[in-house]
Amino acid sequence: MGLGAFAGLERLKLLTFFAKYFDALVGGVAIILGAASLYDYISYKRTRESKDMILKLPAPIKNAIHRTVRIIKDKGEGRLGFFRLLLVAFAIGVVVSLLESMCTGQIYLPTITFILKMKVMWWRAFSLLVLYNAMFVLPLAAVLVATLFGVSSQQWAALVQRHLAKVKLATAFFFFGLAALILLLS
Repeated sequence: MGLGAFAGLERLKLLTFFAKYFDALVGGVAIILGAASLYDYISYKRTRESKDMILKLPAPIKNAIHRTVRIIKDKGEGRLGFFRLLLVAFAIGVVVSLLESMCTGQIYLPTITFILKMKVMWWRAFSLLVLYNAMFVLPLAAVLVATLFGVSSQQWAALVQRHLAKVKLATAFFFFGLAALILLLS
């Protein structure tokens, strides 16, 4: 999805009219997302409840992800061979990735825009995009390995709850910093 967004944004930047306003638009969106993350941080610090957060997946999308993941649990209980189970897991991964892109795209779009602003050669921009994706996937791989070694979903939920405020604050600073870089490089 990142390569598609990267190529699409790169082509759109060639349109002079669009390019003139694109950076301001993405910078503005990053500021809005930073403000929303800051609101989420303050709200969570006050209430210790995540239900009122602005930046989260809408309930219908979250429920669709849960239904999709349940498919592999239902299909994988001894009835599928290993290869078919991998295919089902891959297909579910694609669906979940598309659904989760509503959340991950909040950071991805400004990041890709920033990479495009750097005015580096295509291969350099591509390598930065690969690095970004590797850094995005690395924690997921660590979660997978830890889960394989026995960390339960309840333990993960408790860890997220303990550090949610810090994550929201760091995300706010990230958005504000990215917005500043995009707008300064305009």
